[in-house]
Amino acid sequence: MRIAKFTLLSVILFLICGFATINGQAQLERISIAERADELGFVVRFHLTEMADSFRVARPEANLIQIALYSPELETVGVTMSALPEPFENIELYKLEMGAGIEITLSEDIYFTSIAYPDVNMRDVLLALEYSTQEEVARVVNPEERFHWDDYVPEPDEPAVAEQPEIVEDDEEPVIVDLPRRWSLDVGLRGGLSTSNFYGVGYGRDSRSGYSMATIFTVNMPYRLPYNIRPSLETGVYFTQKGYENPVSDKFVAVVAEFDYIEIPVLAKLNYDVTPIISPHVVFGPYVGFMVNAERVRADDSRRDLDDFTREVDTGFLAGAGADFRLGGYVISAQVRGSLGFTTIFSDEEIDDGEKHRHFSVLLGFTF
Repeated sequence: MRIAKFTLLSVILFLICGFATINGQAQLERISIAERADELGFVVRFHLTEMADSFRVARPEANLIQIALYSPELETVGVTMSALPEPFENIELYKLEMGAGIEITLSEDIYFTSIAYPDVNMRDVLLALEYSTQEEVARVVNPEERFHWDDYVPEPDEPAVAEQPEIVEDDEEPVIVDLPRRWSLDVGLRGGLSTSNFYGVGYGRDSRSGYSMATIFTVNMPYRLPYNIRPSLETGVYFTQKGYENPVSDKFVAVVAEFDYIEIPVLAKLNYDVTPIISPHVVFGPYVGFMVNAERVRADDSRRDLDDFTREVDTGFLAGAGADFRLGGYVISAQVRGSLGFTTIFSDEEIDDGEKHRHFSVLLGFTF
């Protein structure tokens, strides 16, 4: 009886160990390609039964991406592949002693940046391709990183040549993945024309024409909001001209009241990428301004400071809309924006009737 029990236990242990050994051997079963959920490129998925020990991506040419999957027991027999969409010209598979090598050849007139990362299930490897420009891709191309697959020693009875995966019809729905993104900072210059006046009282004056110019900073966030909205944070240091013309005579005799500020807005920016080149956006948020000049100008061009009658700090809310245009490694932006002040202009109670700044501007700029 003991012998029978021992024999049965040995068989069970043998089967368990054998099953674990089979499952412990990684297999590259399939290579699939799906358009990204944000329509900004493609995702190449390497379907594995078990995550490779490691992987590495090389970009020796603008239209060539190489990826090595390192796992000594990785099997590549019977790999299938979905039909190649238009930007993909060829995919070649190389059996290596320590894993597998894959070469992806892209069309020469379409450019992508690439990043590889494990899937959330920590089994498959994903290669994300995002539409880009020739200049951006040229910055990451490094011919010295090229994998020379023939330098690797093949397994016995295995030819040192590329294996061609079997191409099959792919009826599977495109895989929607949450692509990893990074925080990044864009710096640029912006300037344009403006018109300003005031609000908050029962009388009106003529608007003052001026200009605005700034150094801007955009913090790009690694997130996507619903409807594929791309959020970022926009700020900067602006020189802004405000004021109005023909002030009332019981305040001061002049033809123009000029108020100039250094303004710092903190704006939420929401982009919608219509194409890889054009991205409409909206901005909104508060601003704070520090008065650098306050003067009244008379008809004979004589000037008088109004610093003693004007508040040194102006606060308010700003909103606008525009579009970004990617040209090479730069982004050209056009934007219209308007703002309303929360703080009254004058600090002197004798002339303060509750006037607050109202400002409108049309701006052009570029970031790099």
